[in-house]
Amino acid sequence: MKERRKFMRFSVPVDVKYGAPVEDIEGLSMSRDVSREGISFPVNKQMVRGTMVELEMDVPGEIAPIFAQGEVAWVKESAERGGFDAGLKVARMNPFDRSRLLEYVYKEWLKVVVAGRDEK
Repeated sequence: MKERRKFMRFSVPVDVKYGAPVEDIEGLSMSRDVSREGISFPVNKQMVRGTMVELEMDVPGEIAPIFAQGEVAWVKESAERGGFDAGLKVARMNPFDRSRLLEYVYKEWLKVVVAGRDEK
């Protein structure tokens, strides 16, 4: 299968508060992965593709949360836990906040990579 992603995804957990007022959906979750243009995480209700979702993400060690808006790119049922998983394409995020988020996920990802090399 051909890889369609433009940017690497980092499997790093980030606390996510999400809300889609138009669909009366809101909840708290933990990201499965984060990239320069997207984020995926479990959701409590099925969302419609194309729905705009408000995001508030907490980065450990940072005082201010990161705010963004994303468009639902895909939703699928989660066989392992019930419920759904959603992938959002980031539509709006302050460039400074994007840098803060990507710096955090990259550093956390590096810790895992280095620890994996040390085990060998």
